[in-house]
Amino acid sequence: MRIVEQKQYKARTPHRCTWCGEAILAGLPYVRLRGVYEREPFVNKFHPECKEAADIDYQELGEGFEAFTMKRGIAACRNNSP
Repeated sequence: MRIVEQKQYKARTPHRCTWCGEAILAGLPYVRLRGVYEREPFVNKFHPECKEAADIDYQELGEGFEAFTMKRGIAACRNNSP
């Protein structure tokens, strides 16, 4: 995986967080990550706290995640109890 751009934006329209699947509402901040994986371009959009959780997971587990399935702002390698 090669990251081309990572930047924080303010949503002009609603988006869906790649980490948790919840809505990113218009007017709220989000992180857009553009890159290339296995020669295919991709764009992921995250709540800021979900991007932090994804970064923690990648650092500790060294692997990716299944999109739209994680808990908002919680790394999978952490305790996910309510």
